[in-house]
Parts: sequence; C-alpha cells; structure tokens
Amino acid sequence: MTVARVLAPFRATARQEEVATAWHEPSVGVVVADGAIRSGKTQCAGRLFLETAVEQPALYLVARSTYRSLKDSTQRAMLIGDGALPPLIPPEVVDRYSATDELVRLKTGAEILFRSLEEGQLSKLLNLTLGGIFVDQLEELDGGEAGERVFDTLLGRLSDPRGPRKLLAVMNPSGLTSWQYRRLVDEATRDADVRRVHFTLRDNAANLLADYVAKMEATRLTRSAWYRSFILGEWGSFQGQAYEEFEDAIHVVEPFEIPDAWEVFASLDHGASNPTAHYMWAADHDGNLVVFDEYYRPGLVSAHAPSILARHGDRHVVCWSDPSVWANHGHTNKWGEPASIATEYYEHDVHLARANNDRAAGYMRVLELLHVDPARVAPPWASVRHGVEGAPRLYVFRTCKQLIAQLKSAPVAVDGVNAGECVDPQWESEHGHAHASVRYGAMSRPGPAPKPVEEPEDWVAFRKRELLVGNDYERRAQRDYYDSERFIW
Repeated sequence: MTVARVLAPFRATARQEEVATAWHEPSVGVVVADGAIRSGKTQCAGRLFLETAVEQPALYLVARSTYRSLKDSTQRAMLIGDGALPPLIPPEVVDRYSATDELVRLKTGAEILFRSLEEGQLSKLLNLTLGGIFVDQLEELDGGEAGERVFDTLLGRLSDPRGPRKLLAVMNPSGLTSWQYRRLVDEATRDADVRRVHFTLRDNAANLLADYVAKMEATRLTRSAWYRSFILGEWGSFQGQAYEEFEDAIHVVEPFEIPDAWEVFASLDHGASNPTAHYMWAADHDGNLVVFDEYYRPGLVSAHAPSILARHGDRHVVCWSDPSVWANHGHTNKWGEPASIATEYYEHDVHLARANNDRAAGYMRVLELLHVDPARVAPPWASVRHGVEGAPRLYVFRTCKQLIAQLKSAPVAVDGVNAGECVDPQWESEHGHAHASVRYGAMSRPGPAPKPVEEPEDWVAFRKRELLVGNDYERRAQRDYYDSERFIW
C-alpha cells in the first residue's frame, strides 16, 4: 500500500489522513468524505487531488452541481483560497490558467478542468478521458435516477491510465432514500469499491475559532435537527426535514406478537413501476398505534395480492388506499362495468377502502401521532429513552426499514399552495410511497381497541357449573344473558 502523504504547509487532521490512506488503496475506486460543515472535508479533498495531479500528470476534473456554486465556492477555494486559507493549488505549481476554458495547466504537465454538472453541460464530458475526478457537494445532485446517471457518466470517463482513475467525493448529509446514501454511505448497500470517511465538526475543532465551535455546539439545544445534520454529520437529519421529532430511540420498537384483542387494519399505496407499499397497523387498548409489517415492492396486482392476503390472515382487515385507484380511465371489467385498479384488487380478493388523500391534513395527522406528548406514558411494549418525558402515539417495528428511512428523509414542500404545510409531493411521488401509505392509514383516525370485559366472579362460577350440567344447559346459556344481579331466562 502506498503511504498517505499530505505535505506541509497543509497539516492534516487524523480524519483527513484517513481519507488520504483510503485514496491510495489500490482496490478503492471511490472515496467519500461526508459529514459536518467546516470539518475540513473540502480542504482535505482539494489538497489530496492537487498532490495526485502533481505526482501523476493526466487530465483531471473538478466538478460541482451548478456553475454558480462551482465558481463561488469550490473553484475559489482551489485557486484563490477559502477565507484566510491559502489556495489549494499553490501558484508556484501553476504553468498557466485559462479562464475561457476553465482549465489550469500545472508545470508537471497535468491539467485540471473545472466543470458544472448541469444537464446542458453533461454532453461536454462524454468525450473526456480522465485520470481522476473530484466532485464537491455530491449530495446536490438529484437524489433519483437523473443524478445517479450523472454519477455513472462520471465513472465511465475514468479511463486515462496515467492517473489513478478514481473519484473523490465530498458530501453533506441529507435523506436516506437517495442513491447517494444507498451507493456511497449505507454499509449494507454501498458499492464494493467505495471507502467512506465520516467527519464531525469536532474533527476539525483545532483549526477553528473557539467561539465559533461553542456557538455551533450550542445548537444542540436550539436546533436539534440542524445540529445532528451539520455538526454531527448524521444522515437523515437536514434543514426542511418534515418529521424532526422522529427518532429511532423513541419511535422504533423491536418486533413482538400483536395480541388478538388489538384492532388491526392496513394501508396501501399502489404502484406498478414504482413500489407498492402495504403496511399492517395495530391499535392497543390505550390508543397507541404500531406499524408492524411492511410489504414494499414493484409489480402487478396479481403479484401483490397473495402477499397482502397472507398478511391479513384470518382477520377482517380494512385496507385504506388512495382514492385514485378507483379511477376507471375508460376501462371495463368482464361484465362491461367500469373497472379500475381497485377492481383488479377486488378480483384478487383484496378489498380496499377509500382513504382521505388531503396532503396537508395527512401531514398534520402524522406529526400529531409522532409528537412526544409530555403527559403521555409509553406503553410497556415500547422502549423508553432515558431522560425523555412523555411518549408519542405512533411506533414502528424495526423491520419496517423503508418506512423508517422515509420518515427520516421526507422534506417539507417549499413551493406550491401547500408550501410548508405538507411533505413535498414530488419527493413523495419519487421516493415516498411508504410515507404516502402511512398518510392513508393515519387519516383513518383509528381509536383504541375495546378493552376485554372481565366476567364477574359469580359468572365464572356459573360457567363452571354449566360445564358440569351438560350440553343442553350450555346451549340455553348461549341463547340468553346475564345482567350482573341475576340470571334471566
């Protein structure tokens, strides 16, 4: 393994040295530095990238999502310096800089291009043969298929044998439903050749003003989601997060057997090319709700129905669904009657109920259910986090992974008539099918399960005597009733 080297005058922190070590590992193709703001991620990546270009002359690319952010931030840090910090490309190694071509030629023969990753610019990258790529703020790319295509396009340009043929990415955290999290962060799903180094603000505290660090640490009490995202660098916490109160330690519970006496119902958000999200709910005798089963996959109704019916079992389960599944779009069934997606489910013995699809009301309802009420006592089947007063009304089994990720990742709408009043509809249509399903279930406004009636002691004695008398006596008892004072025949 090549020894990591970040030379003077740059003094690397321990976390920055980890990035350098990962970058020099032969088996690593992508290195990700992610986490808190002002933690030294960009300074580390820029310096490491420059050293690589000096040592292995080739064509290199520095990129960011938009031209404006590239010019104002990343390119400025590389060529001019960030604040009082010196430029990451020292003037003494520069042969010439062409502002027209946005290209720096080093004295060693290496060339560094600066390019944005906006849609109109991507065609200019297709003919490049690159030795290395540095993408700053990779989370700014679209979190869906469009952004993932850009990332794969970049990887496809790493074919210059003179360079290391690697990609170095810097990211701030965002939601858990993006391809960035799936391919670069999550240990269970990230690409095999990816190495991730996580930063917090404390990793770079020695290089920051003490009063700045103290002010940022103080946000733990005033802006908890902001603190978790930008100071601790946690994924799933970000500005504009729809459900800031949702926490694993409070709302996520270990699976247990649902008692027969609890009320059980279901919710469903249908998808064909998108996933269909079906959830099983239960209400206990105190009005606590728990989502205890998750079915989340794309496909036809004929593929979903057997799995859904198996989850319903012998119970009579009301399944709340988006009213749009009753739209017939001019189709008819075999009897010539109007047909719809709901008809398709019905023909597979899955009976749906029309849910309330008011986005703002659904968002408010889920917020209320997740809210930790100081006057509420946590049920015995839920974990109680030390130091937390009160409890929510909605809990989720740990096995409902898609729902947990989406509750952590849902952003509040910033545009449209419901700006600030609901979860972003575009995000929900692309990434939030579990969230939509849970909206439908929450809007059914289920009440507590009826508590079982305890039989009086004399009734219990009567039942014992009834068994001794025989079947005829038992049949008479089943026909009649007991009024707590006497038997009435």
